[in-house]
Amino acid sequence: MDGFTGPSADRPVFVLAATNFEVGDDPGEDSRDSKTKIDEALVRRFSRKILVELPDRTAREQYLRLRFSGRASSQVSESGITLVAERSPGLSIAVLERVIEAAARDALRGDGTITDDLLMEALERETFGESRPHTPEEMLRTSRHEAGHAVLYWLAGHWASYVTVVSRGDYGGYMAPCADDSERKYRTREQYQWEIRRALAGRAAELLYYGRDDGLSSGAASDLRKATHTARRMVCEFGMDEEYGLLATPEIMRYVETLNSPVFTKVNAAASRILSEEMETTNRLLEETRSHLDAVSQALAKTERLTSEDLKTILPDARPSLIRQAQEAPS
Repeated sequence: MDGFTGPSADRPVFVLAATNFEVGDDPGEDSRDSKTKIDEALVRRFSRKILVELPDRTAREQYLRLRFSGRASSQVSESGITLVAERSPGLSIAVLERVIEAAARDALRGDGTITDDLLMEALERETFGESRPHTPEEMLRTSRHEAGHAVLYWLAGHWASYVTVVSRGDYGGYMAPCADDSERKYRTREQYQWEIRRALAGRAAELLYYGRDDGLSSGAASDLRKATHTARRMVCEFGMDEEYGLLATPEIMRYVETLNSPVFTKVNAAASRILSEEMETTNRLLEETRSHLDAVSQALAKTERLTSEDLKTILPDARPSLIRQAQEAPS
């Protein structure tokens, strides 16, 4: 680091620093997010910057296996380690360590042994918060809602790593995608369409079971936000809408000043059209796979949790031919 010297030329002072803040020294970058950036003058004094990315599934699995190998107080199985690694995309090693420590504290309330169940409970608590009770009616509705997500994800060619109807934080339940899909760096237009369908599938399942009036509930709020955000990005970031064209205008989604602009109105119109088309497709897909939807929702209502292995015993490996019809449908 420039400006530091040791007592002699042969013993220089090395300064190492680590941060989770954004480190950017491009003068063309927007300065509105300066509160989450390191001062550029300070960054320039360091002779080298090393970006350490978050661990992928393999790295998470290796770390967990290392932490539990030879641990006398552990009965965590290989399948438990694999499931936690699969269910923790985007989590750092520090967060995984907090999960392990939380599981160890919970184990002290019993015989001191960390089990798969204790580790999974600690992961859910760290990620989503403490659990809350459901009424029987809420449990049934949530099971049908989450089953919609899981079935659409299966139709898209993936097995959900975990589906639960245990209520935590702001979630009545949730479906965790598989790590290979959630950690994908590039997506095609078709993959984004399936992502929107998956987000809309909870609302579509409720409509299928409860009708046009009772099927509209607040449980789809976060799903609708995700679907809307994805549709807008398809339009103004990725050039995936023919009517809007190839003009990239990501700043439209960033600044409140743009909300009244004609361009924002045009983006919203294009995104709304995408959402309407994908909702229609999602409704049709769930109607045509109603027996699979029933099977998953019934299993969820009974067990409250399903892993990918559980889903593979409920849903067939072969996807119905209607997937091809969805892909070929005009959009």
